[in-house]
Amino acid sequence: MLFTIDHTTEYRFTRSVFFEPHLLRFCPRSDGSQRALRYDLQIDPTPAGCTQSLDVDGNLVTVAWFNDLHDHLVLRARAEVETLRENPYDFLVMQSKRSAAGRLSTARSRATCPCAAACCGADSRRPSARVGRQLRGASRGEVIPFLSRLTETICHRFKRVEREQGSPWPAATTIEQRQGACRDLAVLWIDICRAVGLAARFVSGYYEGDPTREKHHLHAWGEAYLPGAGWRGFDPTNGLAVGDRHIAVAASADRCTPRQ
Repeated sequence: MLFTIDHTTEYRFTRSVFFEPHLLRFCPRSDGSQRALRYDLQIDPTPAGCTQSLDVDGNLVTVAWFNDLHDHLVLRARAEVETLRENPYDFLVMQSKRSAAGRLSTARSRATCPCAAACCGADSRRPSARVGRQLRGASRGEVIPFLSRLTETICHRFKRVEREQGSPWPAATTIEQRQGACRDLAVLWIDICRAVGLAARFVSGYYEGDPTREKHHLHAWGEAYLPGAGWRGFDPTNGLAVGDRHIAVAASADRCTPRQ
């Protein structure tokens, strides 16, 4: 599918302020699931300097710095993206040194993804760990059934709400509230994946949703690392595996949304 994105972020201030350097992540990534055919970022006021680089997570980052004082900041990113993955299950899960092919293993691999262990406590009593054990048993320890069941369970059991501001809630808060914004549900999904030994990370981007809508919000979901398949996305807000209707912009091992 071919998508055209026109994204504007605008800040207005009651008085002129000095801008610290900004790290801007707006460029859709190019990988096996999508191709960024065109990308342009306009910044007003014009920065004193600007450069592009890859961050530690492999995202394209524009670093901009400014002189003087300003009372506004307008960022307009325009892109054309071709999505390629019509079938989100076009992969084979290969056997790793720690587990049989397609089986869940409680042994986490720091070489595969440090966030599988480092960002998640070892407390097996936390709510997300209990949910993970239940879903793991219901899936008989199979990776793909587990991921599908987890994604659908969060979608069906948790109410989606709109939260315009704020960092993602911890998984325990979302479980307690029985609701959350897409970023909250993504963090919950990631935490449960890590509880059963799957490397998982946070993704920020766009979802087609209702094509008749004129405007769309940013969206968030999770990705799990599967040997032989790489990073594969699952959207707990909509209860589905990520295919050609999602456009990924940035991914992070941190539970917080990749900053834009």
